Amino acid sequence: MKNILFVFLLVSSVLFGQQNDKKWDNVIGLENEGKVKSANEIVSSIYKKAINQKDEVQMIKCFFYQSKYLQILDENAQTKIINNLKTDINRVSTPSKAILNLVYAKCLSDYYNRNNYNINQRTNVTELDDDFLKWTKSNFVSQIDLALKNSLENEAILKNTPLTKYEAIFDYSTIEKFKKLNLLNYVIAENISIQSQKIRLYEINKKDLVAYKKGFLGSANDFIKSNFDSVSNENLRVVLKLYQKQEINNPSSENIWQRILFSKTLVDFDEEYIKALTSFQKNTNDTVVIQNIQLQKAYYLNESVSKATNSDHKIKAVAILDSVIKINNKSNAYKFAIQTKDNILLKDLNVQIRKYIYNKENTRAYIQYKNVENLKISFYKISQTELQQFIKYNLPKETIKDSIVYNNKPIATKLYSLKNNKDYLQYSTEVILPKLETGSYLVYFESESSSENLKASAFETITVSNFIVIASQNNVSENYQVLDRKTGQPLENVAITSPSFNIKTDKNGMAVFKKVNIQNFNNETITLSSSNDTLSLSKNYIQYNKEYGDKTNEKIEFDGEVKFYLDRAIYRPGQTVFYKGIAFQEIKNKASIVPYTSFDIIIEDIDSNEIKKIQATTNEFGSFSGEFALPKTGLTGNFSIRAEEPIDYEKDKIYDKEKEEHPFWENVSLKDSKTYFKVEEYKRPKFEVTFDPKKDSFKLDQAIKVHGNAKAFAGSNISDAKVTYKVIRKTNYSREYYSQESEVLETGETKTDASGKFTVDFIAIPSKNAVKEKLPVFSYDIEATVTDINGETHDAKTTIKIGYHDLELNALIANEITTKDKNEIKLTSTNLNGESKEIEGEIKIYFLAPLSSKFKSRIFPQPDIKSISDSEFEALFPYENDNLIDLKTSESLLFSKKINTPKDQNFALDFISNYTSGHYKVVFSAKDSFEI
Repeated sequence: MKNILFVFLLVSSVLFGQQNDKKWDNVIGLENEGKVKSANEIVSSIYKKAINQKDEVQMIKCFFYQSKYLQILDENAQTKIINNLKTDINRVSTPSKAILNLVYAKCLSDYYNRNNYNINQRTNVTELDDDFLKWTKSNFVSQIDLALKNSLENEAILKNTPLTKYEAIFDYSTIEKFKKLNLLNYVIAENISIQSQKIRLYEINKKDLVAYKKGFLGSANDFIKSNFDSVSNENLRVVLKLYQKQEINNPSSENIWQRILFSKTLVDFDEEYIKALTSFQKNTNDTVVIQNIQLQKAYYLNESVSKATNSDHKIKAVAILDSVIKINNKSNAYKFAIQTKDNILLKDLNVQIRKYIYNKENTRAYIQYKNVENLKISFYKISQTELQQFIKYNLPKETIKDSIVYNNKPIATKLYSLKNNKDYLQYSTEVILPKLETGSYLVYFESESSSENLKASAFETITVSNFIVIASQNNVSENYQVLDRKTGQPLENVAITSPSFNIKTDKNGMAVFKKVNIQNFNNETITLSSSNDTLSLSKNYIQYNKEYGDKTNEKIEFDGEVKFYLDRAIYRPGQTVFYKGIAFQEIKNKASIVPYTSFDIIIEDIDSNEIKKIQATTNEFGSFSGEFALPKTGLTGNFSIRAEEPIDYEKDKIYDKEKEEHPFWENVSLKDSKTYFKVEEYKRPKFEVTFDPKKDSFKLDQAIKVHGNAKAFAGSNISDAKVTYKVIRKTNYSREYYSQESEVLETGETKTDASGKFTVDFIAIPSKNAVKEKLPVFSYDIEATVTDINGETHDAKTTIKIGYHDLELNALIANEITTKDKNEIKLTSTNLNGESKEIEGEIKIYFLAPLSSKFKSRIFPQPDIKSISDSEFEALFPYENDNLIDLKTSESLLFSKKINTPKDQNFALDFISNYTSGHYKVVFSAKDSFEI
């Protein structure tokens, strides 16, 4: 479907230059010369003539141009454009109304999407302001929906109106397809496009749509016959019915394909989906649609690949992509097929090596590769200056690498054969690197290739040095200790230089630089050197250590905050707000107030526009107070009051004029000192709604009664009030925080009785998609809205958790303990709603495996393809732990005991003093009151 050229996209005048009209030629000429005002005058004359002659196509075309020029000539362009649009809608006939209503909906939708954060802060009102810039979210939603509804009125007329009638205002690529379309085709497609933007996929649970999958993926007839009335997500329901309307009006292959493609977001992208595509492919002759179907099949194979089960999927994907590319029609599917195939065939290399090693140390590289069979690794000796160029973040490292590789010979090169399964998957392996002597090197990795552009390459730098440095700093000194990287012995007479100093280590390997001034350049490079070794590194890794140095001149930095207190939480427009602020500071973990200090107090509306700025100064108790009047008109919603640093704090009483220093403002890190309050047109609430506490036990598939109460603040009961309620079921699995699915289970209406009480009844139906063995927990959220006879409305919400089980156990203990300490396990037992439950259970302790004798964990992950044997690894890297412990197969029971909660809720581990160091497992078990 072709796109109408909307005004807010600044339509191109080139398109309309195709019309053989001298006046429009003049308009385009003036616009190109930058004479927008003159061009606008001609458009205005064309517009007046079009109105008189009832030439609606020209009227719409003029609207686009006038709107574009308004954005240049008038600061109130947005409001005027919308008003002009509403005027034109009332002037034209049904077909043109449909187009302009779409333009209206599109303009409002685009504006809302760009500004939705600020708009959503506004309090929703039902009244519609003349200025759309002041609308609330509900105003935008209702007006967009109304415009879209109006665009689809009189479908018979739209269907009998060829789209070519409006050729002057459309952009199209092929006139043949354009001539076949009617206005209803276009209007439905645009409705789908706009309404689809409202869908939030995170609000939709695919499992709830499984029943509709046949219709989603079936023929036009299958889809049209589907009943989507029970789809809980309103936005999705609207879009699905629009797709149905589109296929009723025009069941073309392209429309069916667009629907199936949309359905991909609603169902699992699985083999069933692929079968549906294959079936559709057999029933269409549309070449472009067939290409798109093939492309989706290739996408599925490419995405569903698995080394364990589907390692040939990328091979199959390439074969399908070749069938798409074979039809060289330059379609989008053809272009995407070429791009996807290139990505699959692409050679790729990622490498990891240790950056610092000692002289002739055994070392290896961790290689992740794809489509590579032969790997060449070259080592180039580089100077300390060249090494620093790689360290500095703002230099083009690829250019530096190329210069070294192309202008120098490597000091060593080694070839490796990598296992290539020819399945286009990425694998990992490790290779032993040659032993290197002291110095710095560029390590260049490259694959085989007949073309430089198709070659995979990667590079790293490595420094071979026997130096290792430990460093710390404070405001008065920098402290360094240089040790032998292999033995740990201190090294004497090692020179340490930087742009700021030149020092040497003593017999303990220590060297101290006394700072002359407080300035500290952490981006400097320091170089450690001796007669046969050099190490360069950046200073920015050195930790700041407050335990060293002279504290007398140390500048103390601290946190500060202003807390606000208002006389109420909600105000009416025009009311006076009384506020009080207290300033706090926390120095060395000690909190105190901030006296005699000035602050700027900023008050902002919901759009973050400043409506008042006040300067306040704290008294001897660190507080200040004041008042301000709210605007009588304007938007309502969440306003804010905050404290900031003033520009003239030198006037403060505590400002030190001799040192030219403010003890608070020049040392503080001020936290976000802001408080929000509501500004609403409101009435004082007269009653509240509450739910009774949950004391009963609940079971699935049983009738649940939840009791609530509406009671006036004066103490009287709210009787005969309307109660609307909604029950929402959410599904969680044990130990999972977020709900996996959400569904509206029931909605209904009831009334409060004479005592103000009401009851919500529902059946606790579990989700049919839940896996019972995984012990799902179903949270039933009950939301009730009570409206009294005066129209006052209040809400309340409660949650009931029900499952196939009714017991939750927890055993809490630190991940690592020592036998000499006093250790205990905290045991808790509750029902699903968090209420404590007394149980008889058992605690067991299992020994899993001893601690490893290796003090170093594995440097790199375990590779997919092991090229270093276990014996070789042990010989070359004796201190690394290369073994994976199977904790399940090696466990043995050491201890068991019957316990009762809450009596034994703190279970003492006073019997483990002789336990072997190693890995253990604690199991806390009890019988559930439900039969699972």
